[in-house]
Parts: sequence; C-alpha cells; structure tokens
Amino acid sequence: VNDTTKCADGSTPNDCGVCDGSIVKGGCDNECGSTKVLDDCNECGGNNSTCTNEITQGEDLNYNGQTILLKRPIEVDGGSINFENVIFKIHPDATEDIYIKVTGGTGNIMKNVTLEGLGTDTIPALTFDNVGNSNTFANITVKDSESIGTNVIGGIVNLENLFIENAKGKSLVTDNDYSGTISNLELVTNGQLNDSLITLGENTESTGGIALSGAISIDATAAFDLFSLEGGVVSEITVPESKKLVISSNLELKLKDLMSIS
Repeated sequence: VNDTTKCADGSTPNDCGVCDGSIVKGGCDNECGSTKVLDDCNECGGNNSTCTNEITQGEDLNYNGQTILLKRPIEVDGGSINFENVIFKIHPDATEDIYIKVTGGTGNIMKNVTLEGLGTDTIPALTFDNVGNSNTFANITVKDSESIGTNVIGGIVNLENLFIENAKGKSLVTDNDYSGTISNLELVTNGQLNDSLITLGENTESTGGIALSGAISIDATAAFDLFSLEGGVVSEITVPESKKLVISSNLELKLKDLMSIS
C-alpha cells in the first residue's frame, strides 16, 4: 500500500505538508510561509496606519516613502511628525472622520506629502492650529478634500509650495490671528463655485503669487468674491503657462449695461 501521508524516508510531513522543511509556519499570524510582523499599532502585517494617531508630548510618528491608508485621523498636539514623500488616503474600511491636524509643536516636518480625499463636509483635510515657524511644511498637495482644503488658525507657521486641487469647499482659509507667509500657492478647481476660492486673514502674506487653473462655473446670483482678501496680501494672481483657466457664468450682460445712453 502506498501511504501518501508519509515522506520518502518514511517520516511525517510537517504542519505545512512539506517533507524537506522548506516551508514552515511563521510570522505573527502563524501561517505557512508567512513573514508578517506586528507593526507599531500591534496589527499583524500592518503598515502603522491603524493606530489612534494622537501624537502628544513626547510621542512621534514617522513615515517616509509610503502610501498610508488611514483608518483614523492624525492629530498632532505637542508631539512630533516627520512625513516625507508620503501619500495619505482613506482606508476603505475607515469608519471615522479622516483628516490631519497639527496643533502647536516644534520640529514637525511635512515635505513632498499628498493628501487625497481627506476631510469631511465640516472638517478640513489639513489644519494648522497655532503652529510656530520652527517647523518645515513644504511641497504639500491637498486633492479632492470633502470641504476646506487647508485651514490655518493662528500661529506664524510658513508654508512653501502649497498645491490644492478640487476642494469641495474653499481651497484655503486663514484667520486674522495667523501672521505667517504662504509662498507659491497653486489652486486647481473644476466645477460649480458657490463661495470664495480662498479667504486670507488680515495678517496673511502670500508671496510668489497664486497660480490658478481649471474650469470654473460661477453662479452669478450668489454674492461672493472669488478671492476674499480680508486685509491679507497677495503679490499676484496668474495662470501657469502650461495650464489654462476657463470661467463660465450665467451672468447676462445687456447692451444698455455696457453703454451710456443719453
């Protein structure tokens, strides 16, 4: 009788059905051939994206060269972050509101970072709350936010090369208590516009100008400024050479509106 449950030498295969031991149970999931390890959130095979993500005093969170699917928001309050060359998206199983908010702190770094689809209809995708200028925030892209793209509340943090595309709310809002500089702001927007693209508080300075492109449809019956500059300073507004800006409206101009008839 040929016993297929035995190896050629008469021994019994291991738990993975292998005689030569080339495949064994391993990893944190104890599966055959697994090499999975516990991530920082104690998730087997995870990518550190399912932690509470509340970074408080003495804590830090570092990502480099990764695409992170978030199940929870990232809230930095006194802790430290170092995000470089990272894309943040919402995990398909996320049940919480997903956004990134940095409050206070020093030594925080966000460079070459993209936020895709973050925020809710009431929470901006990215918020800086009373952040000082001893931080580095540069080359940040905020795409398809569910409401305001980027919100800056107080503080003196400087932002460099901020790109905001297709925010469902205002692209950028700063309040009167914010007195930092935003250098090189680029906005891309498409679709119906019912509110200002940006609101800049009285102490905000936008150097390097604002580059604007896309296809905007404006409801002429809604009263709002395309750019709401509440004392803020913008050096110039331009359309990038490689792009175009199309603005359409339901506004009707009649001949008598254009000519003085006596």
